[in-house]
Amino acid sequence: MSRWKVKLLGEFSLIAPDGLRIGLPGRKHQALLAYLALSAKKTVSRERMLGLLWGTRSNDQARASLRGVLSEIKRSLQDYDVSPIKADRTNIYLNDEFVETDVGQLYSAAKTDSLESLSAAVDLYAGDLLESVSLNEQVFEEWRQVEQQNAKSVFRKILARYLTALEAENGEEEIEQVASRLLELDSADEDAHRALMKLYHRQGKSSLVKSQFEMCQERLRSQYNTDVSSETLTLLAELDSSLAGVKPADQSGNGGKEVFTASPVATQEIALAVMPFSVANSDQVGIEFGELVSEEIIGAVAKFKWFRVLPRSETFRHDLNVLGSADVSLAKPG
Repeated sequence: MSRWKVKLLGEFSLIAPDGLRIGLPGRKHQALLAYLALSAKKTVSRERMLGLLWGTRSNDQARASLRGVLSEIKRSLQDYDVSPIKADRTNIYLNDEFVETDVGQLYSAAKTDSLESLSAAVDLYAGDLLESVSLNEQVFEEWRQVEQQNAKSVFRKILARYLTALEAENGEEEIEQVASRLLELDSADEDAHRALMKLYHRQGKSSLVKSQFEMCQERLRSQYNTDVSSETLTLLAELDSSLAGVKPADQSGNGGKEVFTASPVATQEIALAVMPFSVANSDQVGIEFGELVSEEIIGAVAKFKWFRVLPRSETFRHDLNVLGSADVSLAKPG
């Protein structure tokens, strides 16, 4: 049996089982369906929905508005035997058996290494999650922002895996496109910069190899107050024999101009890596929320100049001494 399709990435749309696009009356109708589709249990209490979509109204006004929205959604879908949502006096439910979402497909693709699946997932990401559904409701907007970052974080993982797979297959045109999309999400992503350096080397564009390296270096310094990794330096030397055995020097006192000096004897590097936090026992945030926390910490500690902070794209490519896990929870009053 065909299913309802809820498109949440980019512009919101609802596609009926027969392929027709269904226009819901307003953004709060779309927001209600989107919140249901992204909730962990596919069930939301009416009370929760009132606070989410009508937080500034009185309780009676909010309840009347919710009844109106549910009635209008039902009327919009009356030509179909199966509705994507249902409701009783207490809760609103997503008819999950008959609904699929592009976000669900995106999250599933993040678990595969199939080149075909990764390519399809990249095509799914038509824009930020719910970018066309903004409301003048603080609770909803805070939730939307978190979910947007969750989806963007998953998409970034997919791009990184797809780039690795493409490099193994030597897909040159796709490598440039995927690396560029990665850099749109994080202009300091060293994997993407290295992929472009190798691509330009194979194409005989030696000047672009150096330019890409310098761009990578500048982005890391400006965003994370750190320098390129030894892997990127080694790659530069391998690709450009004229730079073999050299490394970027401290730029202080040189007016911001790049200076290269002979590499000193290797010393042990002191670096800090912030691993993603694990979010336990929560139905209110997505599984990627812990990564958002780690990114905020990385940005904050990068301001200190006496140790190197590994950018997020480098964290999982090092052998790290990891501290034991700890529970972080909200203290209950009383």
